[in-house]
Amino acid sequence: MTDAREEFPESWYGLADPSQFWMEWRLLAFLAQLRALRMNFEAPLRVLDVGAGNGALRAQLEAATRWTIDISDTNPAVSHHCIPGRGEAWIYDVSERAAERLGRYDAVLLFDVIEHTDAPRTLLRDAAAHLQAGGWLFVNVPALPAFHSGYDRVVGHRRRYTRHSLRAEFEAAGLRVLEVRYWGLAMLPMLVARWLVQRGEPRDAAQRRHWIRSGFEPPARSVDRLLRLLARTETRWLSPAPCGTSLLCAGAAAP
Repeated sequence: MTDAREEFPESWYGLADPSQFWMEWRLLAFLAQLRALRMNFEAPLRVLDVGAGNGALRAQLEAATRWTIDISDTNPAVSHHCIPGRGEAWIYDVSERAAERLGRYDAVLLFDVIEHTDAPRTLLRDAAAHLQAGGWLFVNVPALPAFHSGYDRVVGHRRRYTRHSLRAEFEAAGLRVLEVRYWGLAMLPMLVARWLVQRGEPRDAAQRRHWIRSGFEPPARSVDRLLRLLARTETRWLSPAPCGTSLLCAGAAAP
């Protein structure tokens, strides 16, 4: 299976901070989905975060729940950037299907991972093999294929998704879809602007780094404050959003 995560620039790990505005927005959207699904945040679930990078998502979720989250990634560089948590951290590819890890987890997370691979359904099946019967599988992906840009290419996005195409991936992998929702409605103007400006390829390594950084850092502190306000407003009053820059999908393994 071709996996672009190994090509992802190491500088990303310094940008993916739990307090970064997009990371906080994604967390708020995911917590809203969990509430809609009546998940109990006080239940001591055992969770696996696949393609976890530096463990920023684990840090956020372990602060918001009683979950214990193990993190795995195929990139050895993450061992130098890993944020400590209650769970374990491994350099591990779920396609290995290590016997001692199969059927072990109440939930598996694949956040911003399957768009980096040429075989997303295989990855979903391999990840789901680590679930207990009836366990939950949660995915986040970039949305709206029409706005696939040069930024997507430099960060290794093979594709962006629609609700229909993401549901199809789950169903083809043998997973029951419980809910698919958009989030990031207020970021749509930024997505369109990036598509207009970054339609080609970066001219050199410096521009490549600039494109990656611009995807994580607002241009000014005032813009950062506005985006955080929009995130809180949207996830409180307009969730699920009718459209957005990203999609969350909740599925379940066979009982």
